[in-house]
Amino acid sequence: MLTTSCGQPFWHPRPAEPEPPFPEPATPAAIQELSLERGPCMDTSCPAYRYTFRRDGRATYDSLSSVTARLVRRSTATLDSVTFAALAVAVLERGFFGLQPRYSTGGTDAREVTVRASVLDTARTVVEEEATGPPALHVVQLLLDSAGTRLSWRVVPPSK
Repeated sequence: MLTTSCGQPFWHPRPAEPEPPFPEPATPAAIQELSLERGPCMDTSCPAYRYTFRRDGRATYDSLSSVTARLVRRSTATLDSVTFAALAVAVLERGFFGLQPRYSTGGTDAREVTVRASVLDTARTVVEEEATGPPALHVVQLLLDSAGTRLSWRVVPPSK
């Protein structure tokens, strides 16, 4: 690497272009789907799963492999409209659509947590290495996890 006499490089990489802001929905009613995925961790002791909640009341719980994050088992439930509306309000109030798309320390052994909110034909996805994102993101994760644990899930038999 070429350096000047002061030990600084001649060439400085250009900073990354800032991502254009995601269009925030005008109201919580525009949010059609919310999901939370917790991926596997390095020692495979963490449960890996995905909750998906839809405005029309459909909810899915995907149990994922703690090694590959592939689907192991799917379950379904019904989510009442009041709970979905409350989740959508919380997502909007916590500024989810203004968050960065990724929070990371650059490590490779941290568990990733992904939150996605769909508005019409587009989705905002925020991925973090566990506990590196802002408190507002953690509140959204907690609310989605809490909603998922309160539902009565029915296992979908595997297709033949």
